[in-house]
Amino acid sequence: MKRILHLTLHKRWFDAIADGSKREEYRAQTEYCRKRLEEKTYDEIHFRNGYNKTSPQMRVEVLGITTGEWQNEPCFIIRLGAVKRVEKDSDRANCDAEAKPAILDPDANGEPESQHSA
Repeated sequence: MKRILHLTLHKRWFDAIADGSKREEYRAQTEYCRKRLEEKTYDEIHFRNGYNKTSPQMRVEVLGITTGEWQNEPCFIIRLGAVKRVEKDSDRANCDAEAKPAILDPDANGEPESQHSA
C-alpha cells in the first residue's frame, strides 16, 4: 500500500512543481509538520492547489525528507521526484461529489514561515 502525504499549495508553487522547475518543497518545523513528517516515509505526495473539491491536483514521487534551513529558519525539505499526474480544474469538473477533501494544511504557501497570523 502506498504511503501518501496530502499537502495544499498556492498556485505559484503548484505550477512550479508541475512544470519541474521546483524540485524541493519546504515546510516550517512546526508541531503540526513534525507530527506529519518527522521519522516518516512517504511514497507520494498529493498536492492540491486550494481547498475546493474541484481544485487542480497532482501526484508527485517523494525521494526523501530531510531537515535544513530556509531563510535562516529550520525547516523540513521534501525532495520531489517525477510528477506522475496533474489534474486541472476541467479534469475535476466531473469528479465524484463524494470525493475525499484534502487535509487542511496551515503551511500551504510552499515556503516555511516562522509565525502565522491569527
